[in-house]
Amino acid sequence: MNRLLLTLLMGYLLLGCKETLTEEPAIRRLVNETPYEVVVEVFGSDERFTYELSPFDSLDINGVCVSGVEDYCDLGWVTSLNNATITFEGERVQEFEGLPDDPEQKAVNADPRGVGFGYVRTFEEIDGIEVDVYTYRITQEDYDNAEIIQ
Repeated sequence: MNRLLLTLLMGYLLLGCKETLTEEPAIRRLVNETPYEVVVEVFGSDERFTYELSPFDSLDINGVCVSGVEDYCDLGWVTSLNNATITFEGERVQEFEGLPDDPEQKAVNADPRGVGFGYVRTFEEIDGIEVDVYTYRITQEDYDNAEIIQ
């Protein structure tokens, strides 16, 4: 009898403590601040996302960020995929494998909700709703530091 009572009590407590997930609209914004055509590819073992940006242009990738039991953003790709490249007019390429240990270093493949990695969080009001905007800027310094494609 005590075992049954204990089992019922534990079940009640587990169900009563169930946390809900909250979804909020968000935007991942890729900004090309260079005079070069840029191709951004983010990929893992079974997924690949490709985005093309004209010189001095930007691209908004709409999605949601989820809070609660899990915290993550689905803004084009979910969480951090292992690899990414930024190719500048087929001349130079910046490669990302995993995430750097130092969040001060840039990594376009990072989950923008994480700390740093080149993403800056701002807010914009869209249709009366405050939306998180996570901006990643592709700069002349990125081009200068990218490897020349042979």
